[in-house]
Amino acid sequence: MNTHGKMVLEGICKDCIFGKYTLSPHNGTTVKEKEVLKHVHISLWELAQLQSAEGAHYFIAITDGFSLY
Repeated sequence: MNTHGKMVLEGICKDCIFGKYTLSPHNGTTVKEKEVLKHVHISLWELAQLQSAEGAHYFIAITDGFSLY
């Protein structure tokens, strides 16, 4: 493993650095949504090792692109 040389951080977001990703998840441009619910982002965690208080093993996060709610 080569540990010498200068580290270039162009185009890498803070989360990618802390998560140790090698590629940026974005192309550097972001567009603010102009309408509520025009784009909805969904993340699903599959089969969590720990069970919730109600016995669930899955977690879903749904975020509106405009309001970020």
